[in-house]
Order: sequence, then C-alpha cells, then structure tokens
Amino acid sequence: MNNPNLKSFEEDAIHFATKAVEYDQQNQIQLAAFYYIEAAEALLRAAELGSTIESLKHKAEQYIARAETLKRTGETYWISFCMRRERERERNISIAFAVGTSRLLHRLSSWLAGLGFVLEWVGTRERLKLVPWIVP
Repeated sequence: MNNPNLKSFEEDAIHFATKAVEYDQQNQIQLAAFYYIEAAEALLRAAELGSTIESLKHKAEQYIARAETLKRTGETYWISFCMRRERERERNISIAFAVGTSRLLHRLSSWLAGLGFVLEWVGTRERLKLVPWIVP
C-alpha cells in the first residue's frame, strides 16, 4: 500500500456499498443504483492502485449489474405508473363528460317541457328526437 489514496478508495467502496444495500432494502431504487455505481467505481480505482483485497473487479461487476437491474426496474415502474395515471385521467374525463352531459340534458329537457316539447331517445340512445307533447 504505497499510495495514500488506496486506503481512501477502499473505505469509500465499503461506505458506498453499505449505503447501496440500505437503499436497496428500502426499495429506493434510484439512490441504491447510484451508490452501487459509486461503490463499483471506488473498487475499480482501488484495484488500479494495487489493492490486495481479493475479487475487487468481480465485486465491481456485481455492483454494476445490480445497478443496471435496478435502473431497468425503475424505468418499468415509471412507465407503468404513467400508464396508470393516463388511464385514470381518461376515466375521470369520461365520468365528467357523462355527468356534464346528463346535467345538460336535464336542463334542456326542463326548458323544452316548459315550451311543450319532450326529448326522446332514438335507437341506441345516441340520438335525441324533439317531440311535441302538447297537441295544439
């Protein structure tokens, strides 16, 4: 251990790996992925500087693989979340339209009744027909 930075990189790797596992267990995907990458980079720097710790490169590869898995999981979750929000928004618009249409038709029917007409549904309820209900 000739290089004074070597010990620092080894300590950083341990610290970052510990944080990564903590965040991973708490299901905080982005933070966990970030710390796995930081740990991997610290391990690789320590290996470059001549660390005697075994399997540094292999451990770094494991951390990188875990970070990539978490990122894919996060992206999948985000896409799913956005799709759910869009479906919910469309459903809310449909409900609002139905309620608004119902209120409008009720007001229109009341107004037309005062004029001696009634609205009748034609066929599949997609069209309305204006019918006089007071015969002159």
